[in-house]
Amino acid sequence: MIRLNNTWSYLPFALLIILFASCEKDAVEPQVEKAITFEGLKARMPQNYNENILSLSLEDLKSQYTSLKGSTNSKSSAEEIDVSMDEMASIISVIMKKYPDTDELTATDVARVQEDFNGISKQEIHENIDAITDFYDPVLRYELVNALAAFQPQRNSGARTSDYFGYDISAAEAWALIWHPRLIKPTRDATEKAKAFTSEYFPGQGAWRTKADAFRHGIWNALLAKYVGDKKNKISKCTDWAKTFTDKHEEAAVKMPDVTDAEFRLDKDMDYHNNKIGRDYFSSVAWVDKRKWYQTAVVKSPSDDTMADAIFARTNSARKVTTKAQMDSFPNNLVYLF
Repeated sequence: MIRLNNTWSYLPFALLIILFASCEKDAVEPQVEKAITFEGLKARMPQNYNENILSLSLEDLKSQYTSLKGSTNSKSSAEEIDVSMDEMASIISVIMKKYPDTDELTATDVARVQEDFNGISKQEIHENIDAITDFYDPVLRYELVNALAAFQPQRNSGARTSDYFGYDISAAEAWALIWHPRLIKPTRDATEKAKAFTSEYFPGQGAWRTKADAFRHGIWNALLAKYVGDKKNKISKCTDWAKTFTDKHEEAAVKMPDVTDAEFRLDKDMDYHNNKIGRDYFSSVAWVDKRKWYQTAVVKSPSDDTMADAIFARTNSARKVTTKAQMDSFPNNLVYLF
């Protein structure tokens, strides 16, 4: 789908100063370190954090953001969140350095986990890695929301860092990313790679309703699933995220003035269809890898180039359609309108 956007340039490190600005206006009362039991494990909360943040819902986080940011134009600030994927990726990368990377534990990470979980053994860490990740993720979300509330873009409001298929992330997409903070960078990287492949395979061609558009959505979904593979232990979890994020993308699309309602619906149906083709392809070529007993299982797949070649080959059998019924009759083919 198409949405207009302005591009801009900025100093990439300027936005990171917000992480050292105050997050003092916390919705959760700060306190000293406290021992708790989390999913059967003895743990301690990070200093100045109350265990209540571990149970904050998405709506709670939106309320936290709104209370810190304030409201304008009679809309909730949570609905007007103004941040690009590049900006969000830069912010979360700084926050994540403060906590263990449970996807790829280093010796330093292991030591921090053991400190936070009452001297837990390395084998116990391996056996409880999902619970340990579930402990740190709410803290990442909470700090990210506070940082975003303090964030002041070094640009005109509404202008974003990249054109992200014609526009940048909607509020729905932003909150999906906030809820999955470890997936922000791989999602950004997969999106940029999909754009690059589309330009490479279809140079100078318009990527709206065409074979180029079909390819772009197919490879985007395949790469989204692939790039989160190091953070997932099941193929279905990779494709679930690709569907979740791209569905948010389609739901946020805005109809252009010169497009009829029927054309708009058909355009969206085309995108949903081609998104699924990309995910189905990924599922057919991915595998779960676990080389040693103490390593976390991860999802692997062919190289980016191999996957792009495979999706591009499917454009040779792509079907031109004019109705949703025609699309549904080609469940295994990419489809396009023009």
